[in-house]
Amino acid sequence: SFLLAAGVPRFSICFNDRSSDGVLRLGGSMPASALGSVGASHWGLDFRGVSVGSGELMHRASFCGGVGLAPGQQSACAAIPDSGTMVLMAPTEHLKELFAMICGAWPMCADQAEKDPSMPNFQKLQVILQDCETWIDQTGLESLPTLTFHVAGALGAQQELKLPPEAWVLDVLEEEVHYIRKHVMGVVP
Repeated sequence: SFLLAAGVPRFSICFNDRSSDGVLRLGGSMPASALGSVGASHWGLDFRGVSVGSGELMHRASFCGGVGLAPGQQSACAAIPDSGTMVLMAPTEHLKELFAMICGAWPMCADQAEKDPSMPNFQKLQVILQDCETWIDQTGLESLPTLTFHVAGALGAQQELKLPPEAWVLDVLEEEVHYIRKHVMGVVP
């Protein structure tokens, strides 16, 4: 690769919010908390699940806990950290469970779910987050729970990666746009 040809054995990227610049660090020493890759053809970590909330109110999801591994299987799930994106992806059933747990740990969502049990909690969370203009000024993102990702490296060293709400909820203000499509003489663009 270009970096290896340039004599750069490692790099790191830090994305910051709009109030400060990000950082691209080339080279440097290996941090003491670095985890070795478990991936065979790409950089990956042993993903050992996710917890929602903190302290006494922390609850761990049922997926990716390492229970029921097949013979020779080293991990139940994997995480592929990608410095080129800030998107979290997972199987639909895992996301539904995670979203329902977040709803249960967030008082605003839990209260609304109790008042109207006709909608599943994972959907209730999404509806409330999409309607943020009705509550963001009163409660802010701070009322949402912290997510903790449990990971391990190649040698079994474990870490907990904590994401506070402002790291996993994107607060964006956009202008309202109206699209108008006109067909000129029957030609469809």
